[in-house]
Amino acid sequence: MLHQSIASVIANRSPLHAWHKAFAEEQDPYDEARNMGQLAHSLLLGGQGIEVIDAPDWRTNAAKEQRESARASGKIPVLVAKFAEAEKLAGIVRAQLEVRGIELTGQSEITAIWRTSGRVWCQARLDHLILPKPRHKQKATIYDFKFTSAAATKKACEGRFIEYGYDIQHCAYVEAIEKVFPKLQGRVKMEFIFVETDLPHAIRVMPVGGSMRTSGQWRWGKAVEIWQECLEKYGTGTPWPSYSDDGALAECPPWALNAQVAEEYKEEISEEV
Repeated sequence: MLHQSIASVIANRSPLHAWHKAFAEEQDPYDEARNMGQLAHSLLLGGQGIEVIDAPDWRTNAAKEQRESARASGKIPVLVAKFAEAEKLAGIVRAQLEVRGIELTGQSEITAIWRTSGRVWCQARLDHLILPKPRHKQKATIYDFKFTSAAATKKACEGRFIEYGYDIQHCAYVEAIEKVFPKLQGRVKMEFIFVETDLPHAIRVMPVGGSMRTSGQWRWGKAVEIWQECLEKYGTGTPWPSYSDDGALAECPPWALNAQVAEEYKEEISEEV
């Protein structure tokens, strides 16, 4: 089934990269920083699937074996000391959400499966979904957490929408809820909550504007189309096409060209002075 993360790979790289991630990629190596984000993420949404390992570090073979065994079973391994850090981070985030009036009163980490109009089966894993009460006209709300070691400034977060396909994710997740609950058509909103993993653990809550929604709709639609074409033509066992070798000429990006012109202008001015 097509997931938004695979669709993002199609949009930003190539069908070959998407095929590799979907059908051939092995488990990523353990990463301590990313693990901390996953831990805090899980604690915020109920704390399911965490395995606390009583060891001072990962240096011993016994600790490493416990860690890899937990990962193989789909759990998040964590040392006792790191677990305390993750709990502290989750507590700080909860407090900031409370100040903003955001309560996670719905269902967490739920899976939605649906079929697009092009008859492609898709799957989404929603962080948190709040559905309106029956016969009420309120909107359904999706919250998605993004933990980052970088700054959560507006400009930086907007860049991540394109780089990591969050615009695609927005379109896919909204579509998922509208397909599963047809009566919610046009009444689904999704907000992204960016969390800095470094102190002071600032957060940014970002709704999605019209231009970003348009970007997501176009890129999600194109990814669905390519996914369907490749499945029908190549199946899952044969690698899909890589980058298109269409003879396009390498051109200097406008920003680089402008920078060169600006630098030349500065030199001319300094020489005149």
